Amino acid sequence: MEKDKKEEKQKKKERNEKVENKNKKVVKTKKYKVKKALLKDSFKEIKTSYKRFISILLMALLGVGFFSGLRAASPDMLDSIDTYYKNQNVYDIEVISTLGLTDEDIEALKQVENVEEVIGTYSKDGLIKLNDKEVVAKILCVDEINKPILVEGTMPQNANECVVEENFLKLNDKKIGDYIEIEPEENEIQGDEDTEYLKEKNLKIVGTVKSPLYISRERGTSKLGAGSINYYIYISKDNVNSEAYTEIYIKVKNSDRYQTSSNRYEDLINETKTNVEAIKEEREQARYNELIDEANQKIAEAENEFNTEKQNGEQQLSDAEAKVQEGKNEIVSGEAEIKANESKANREFANAEEEINNAKAQITANELELNNKKQEAETSFKEAETQKAELQNNLTTVTAGLNEINTNYAQIEEKLKDPELTEQEKLILEEAKRQLNTQKQELETNKTTIENGIAQIETQVNTAKQEISSAETQIASAKREITTQEANLQAQKTRTYREINNAKQQLESSKQEIQEAEAELQTAREEFNSKINEAEGKLIDAREEVSKIENPEWYILDRNQNSGYSSFIQDTDSIANLSIVFPIVFFAIAALVSLTSMTRMVEEERQEIGTLKALGYNKFQISLKYIIYSSLACIIGGVIGMNIGFQLLPRIIWDMYSMMYELPEFIVSFNHEFSSIGLGLIYICIVGATIYSILREVKEEPAILLRPKAPKLGKRVLLERITPIWKRLNFSQKVTIRNIFRYKKRFLMTIIGICGCTALILAGFGLKDSISAILPAQYENIFNYDMQIGLKTSLDDTQKQNFITNLQNNDKISEVAEGYMLAGTASKDDKQEDIQLIVPKDNSELEKVINLRDVETEEKLNLGNEGIVITDKLAELIGAKVGDTIKITDSNDVEKEVKVVNIAENYISHYVYMSREFYEQLYQETYNTNVVLVKENNLNEEQEEELSRELVSQNEVSTLTLTSTIMGALDDTMSSLNYVAVVLIISAGLLAFVVLYNLSNVNISERIRELATIKVLGFYDKEVYTYISRETVLLTIIGIILGLVAGYFLNLYILGTCEIDILRFVKIINPLSYLYAVLITAAFSIIVSIVTYFALKKIDMIASLKSVE
Repeated sequence: MEKDKKEEKQKKKERNEKVENKNKKVVKTKKYKVKKALLKDSFKEIKTSYKRFISILLMALLGVGFFSGLRAASPDMLDSIDTYYKNQNVYDIEVISTLGLTDEDIEALKQVENVEEVIGTYSKDGLIKLNDKEVVAKILCVDEINKPILVEGTMPQNANECVVEENFLKLNDKKIGDYIEIEPEENEIQGDEDTEYLKEKNLKIVGTVKSPLYISRERGTSKLGAGSINYYIYISKDNVNSEAYTEIYIKVKNSDRYQTSSNRYEDLINETKTNVEAIKEEREQARYNELIDEANQKIAEAENEFNTEKQNGEQQLSDAEAKVQEGKNEIVSGEAEIKANESKANREFANAEEEINNAKAQITANELELNNKKQEAETSFKEAETQKAELQNNLTTVTAGLNEINTNYAQIEEKLKDPELTEQEKLILEEAKRQLNTQKQELETNKTTIENGIAQIETQVNTAKQEISSAETQIASAKREITTQEANLQAQKTRTYREINNAKQQLESSKQEIQEAEAELQTAREEFNSKINEAEGKLIDAREEVSKIENPEWYILDRNQNSGYSSFIQDTDSIANLSIVFPIVFFAIAALVSLTSMTRMVEEERQEIGTLKALGYNKFQISLKYIIYSSLACIIGGVIGMNIGFQLLPRIIWDMYSMMYELPEFIVSFNHEFSSIGLGLIYICIVGATIYSILREVKEEPAILLRPKAPKLGKRVLLERITPIWKRLNFSQKVTIRNIFRYKKRFLMTIIGICGCTALILAGFGLKDSISAILPAQYENIFNYDMQIGLKTSLDDTQKQNFITNLQNNDKISEVAEGYMLAGTASKDDKQEDIQLIVPKDNSELEKVINLRDVETEEKLNLGNEGIVITDKLAELIGAKVGDTIKITDSNDVEKEVKVVNIAENYISHYVYMSREFYEQLYQETYNTNVVLVKENNLNEEQEEELSRELVSQNEVSTLTLTSTIMGALDDTMSSLNYVAVVLIISAGLLAFVVLYNLSNVNISERIRELATIKVLGFYDKEVYTYISRETVLLTIIGIILGLVAGYFLNLYILGTCEIDILRFVKIINPLSYLYAVLITAAFSIIVSIVTYFALKKIDMIASLKSVE
């Protein structure tokens, strides 16, 4: 039994389940049919009221497109820099120290929690001479962190190679393969003071790069040149000669998981910085101890070297003194020897001269005696000649007798040979022969005697002559000998006295040498004592310096301290702020217009709603049609708008900022967050307005909904109570005014829509005017100079004055003002900004080239000796006002506290002005001109270029900057900002057209029975158009007037939001901009009116007046 009961219950349960399932299927089928019918009706409604659908779609397109595009610009810029930084492995944290960093610091940092990579590197400022100009470059090292992007060429492989930024080649007429000479600033790191920073200074350019450390056009400040860095270059680490790193870069673990500047990234970096801070004090102390030990060791080595050198020096001085004394002794000995030799020579020469004189006297006596002998000999010679002559005569006679005898003897001999001779004859002949022989003998004897006498005379004469000749020869020989002796004596005297004089000269030279040696010895002794004193002083100073060495201070920085990066992030924030303001206006107008359109649509289909409600459809089912209608318009318009916005607006905005920043690639992405938010907001605005409109109607009973909505009761308007004015209005005007106030919702919607559009258009033009006014305000009203000339640091005062005098005498130049410019920072509390310090040599000269005026009263400001004048944007950023004390730190890290006495008007960059007297009093140093501000004498562009070339070629000029060049560069940047203004104006214009067109359609559809009635009553199309357009014109005028007021305040808000730190916008809207805003709104109103005119002509009077009951 129990089993049967269980089976029966089970069967009953199954039957009930079948019935329930069948009922559910029936319900589902009915619901499906209802949904299908409503869906078809929704699409049919789109087809029949496509104009309304398109207007709502356009509102969604503009709203979502503008919102998503503007909102995506900032994230796209952040994505671009984030990708750039990740690809180039840019640091997360930078550590720098006042006394350098070591490998031990790197090892300590590697042990810090969250630290992934630690690299020590070097950087230094350097001067590059280019075409007689000097430019300042930041010298960086190629490393695995902060990797530069190679644009062209190759990376430096050797110590004598470098790569430069692209602009370096373009602006300095250089090419790859050229060489540059660079002079780094002196080492300031302890231990490296006497070390050359670069091993190679003559560097070959092997390529061009882009550096992730310099994404903006600003390169920072320097102690070199005019105080600003012009370029950056990269070298190999092999070229660096330094014992300590200038900075350490840190990559944080997991930092690449987060987008740079995001909250999670900043939290991670701040946490790691806190961890680094934990070892900061320990590493500072370790570096301090290391430096102290090194310094003490160097001092000890210096002391040992000093003592050794002192001993060596004293020994050398002692040796030198001994040599000098030895020289003196030798001089005394030499003088005595010379004196003795000279006395001896004089004696010997006197004796020799006496002997010579005696010999000369003897020769003279001999000559006298010889002359006497000659005279006697002459007499003897004459007598001998006489005797000789006589003897000759006798000899001749004897000879003749002998000849005769010989002849006779020969004849006798011949005769004796004659045989015929007789004896007598022979005897006679023999006797004669004998007699002849006797005579012959006698004659021969006489002859011999005579010849002997002659020979004796001749011998005597010859002997006398020989004696005389011999005497003469002896005398001549004696004379020659005396002459020779005199010559020899003279030569000997000359030689001896020369030798004595030479000895004396040598002695004098030795004396001079001894004196010089004594002087040198004295000088050496003084120098030695001076060096000893100096060395002792240096040792004392070194000990004092060691005692003065302060603990090194670590500065733990992140990317936010990079000026280019921080400016970039600030600009993305400005865009993000801007992207909130305009979309709000768009969404608000879209909500109001959609509310008006959908309200009218619901009212037009009032009877259909009543019919559906009478047929049993619930509120949701009835509302679904309108929700689908508005949702489709919203979604389609939103999807199209977000795709256009994501692709177009970020690119336009980046084109603007690419004039200021340099990224290798701008990344445009589809941002799902902003697309969802934009679509969601526009959906809420449009569909929310739709739901609000439909819910008001479906609350009514079907019977009420099936009847036409009762027309609004006519009421007296406020103007009717002002009788004098009301009486002067004609009928049409009165009807127009009553209609306006009769439909208050449409009245408000139209005015708000036109007001918003006009305000956006005026704000766009106001932004453009403010941007355009910056350059004239700065470089025509504030700065009146045309060029800024930087002077070389090596010039002395005379060279500077000569150059400035030449400038003053140049006909092309009207004003010249000397000044001292130095880059630095100004800070108050925890706020700090980069500044340019300007100190004029003469305040009156400054007034001619720079117009200092009070930011509020525009009164002329004078530089006094009580404090400084700062520019208004600087005062705003650091929160300073007149009377406050701020800190100024120059590029030499000298910090001074100064009082702000005035705030001056300024629009570009930040400046601090102080008088020469106050500067010298504040810094305790003499003023030194390093820049000259020049005002031209009405030159055209060609003349200005010629003058600049002339000045640049002069040796005194380091840099020359033309104001026209700066204005040109800034004008490009400012022109790019106009893109935003153009986008705003175009978007606002399109919005105005959509608003006016939509409201006009609503106006016509809302009053179609009224318009059909007056047409039936005989109104022409033109009159009907005038009847409607008069209201539109009046509402447009009211909306424009209110829009101009709202646009003024909206412009102020936008300027305050978009301003960057180095710029102050001129808060101005030109009268023409007001006119343009009016004309653009009016133009769209006219276009809409033309469309309305044709729409009014198409009104079907019969269908419009057909009874709905």
